[in-house]
Amino acid sequence: MFWKVALSVFIICVFSSVSVAADLKVMHTDPAWTGKDVPDKGICKKRGGKGLSPSIQISNIPAGTVKLLSNFTDLDYGNEGGHGGFEVKVSGENSIVFPSMEGEAKDKMPPNVTGVNSHHCFDCSGKYYLGPCSGGRGNNYVVYFYAKNAKGDTIAKGELKLGSY
Repeated sequence: MFWKVALSVFIICVFSSVSVAADLKVMHTDPAWTGKDVPDKGICKKRGGKGLSPSIQISNIPAGTVKLLSNFTDLDYGNEGGHGGFEVKVSGENSIVFPSMEGEAKDKMPPNVTGVNSHHCFDCSGKYYLGPCSGGRGNNYVVYFYAKNAKGDTIAKGELKLGSY
């Protein structure tokens, strides 16, 4: 009997300490960004575009979130965040708009946005966000978001397809 009780207490303790990250709801706010083909304004400057990032609505942000991290990624080349990464501080909001920003800029960050991960293009200008830049080879681009609490734990995550280029 003692072992059954001990085992039950152990199982309850183990499973009650496991936390599963919730899903963030992530969607485009600019109709030019459909998730299918990257719009011309989103293509990197090196390939003739304006290099603008999309404006993105992020909702379902859980209580306790102090920052949202983003990693812009070419799924067909390089690592997650290879096109830049950013941190946005939040304080109790359930929903925010991650603003559009100029690609390949060094210090032109929107208010409350900090660059935390440089893009991987060595012969491109700037330091942080790099728009899709594959040269039209059909690479697929996404952005991943992570809601972090004060301890740095991921408490929610989401992703959004930017499109192919």
